[in-house]
Amino acid sequence: MHSPTDVDLLWVILSGILIFTMQLGFAMVETGTVRSKNTINVAMKNLIDTIFGVICFWLIGFGLMFGSDIGGIIGTPIF
Repeated sequence: MHSPTDVDLLWVILSGILIFTMQLGFAMVETGTVRSKNTINVAMKNLIDTIFGVICFWLIGFGLMFGSDIGGIIGTPIF
């Protein structure tokens, strides 16, 4: 099994920061397009979207990313 190096973990952290920044941008764009009474609904929708994304990555994505590879293409899950 391949153990993650510092560069691998740095890339995951940097990608996560970019994804959370992108989610914030989506929240701002969507909040700007609705009436002021609906801004909380839009913010909650974006928060729930982020939470589901983090949980799905934790359940599936991490194992595929850092699991032992099959032919050098994709990792087997580590659940």
